[in-house]
Amino acid sequence: FHEARVAGLGDALGPRQLLRLVTVDAAAALGLDGLGQLTTGAWGDLAAISLDAPALAGADDPEGALVRSATASDVAFAWVAGRMVYKRGYWPGVDATRERAALERAAGNARAARG
Repeated sequence: FHEARVAGLGDALGPRQLLRLVTVDAAAALGLDGLGQLTTGAWGDLAAISLDAPALAGADDPEGALVRSATASDVAFAWVAGRMVYKRGYWPGVDATRERAALERAAGNARAARG
């Protein structure tokens, strides 16, 4: 939603329209009709947003709070193709030590290639 807020779309559109714009309409624009929505039997990715942050807590309009105030740090859980890939700061099934080492190797290779 950050990009939509920066573009000023959050003011021009209501929360429900903005949610549709970044889900169903975005998928359709990419030629991925049928994606970006929660329907029975649909293949889907999902992010669960925690409402614990002060800007989101006690919101009487969760859609509005999500659109106006949610950030990446508010993501509590994420599922891709029905498989949990993120859980409150952890990436289940990811070996962080191995990934960090791979990143450091790639960065070293990039620096060496730059000369």
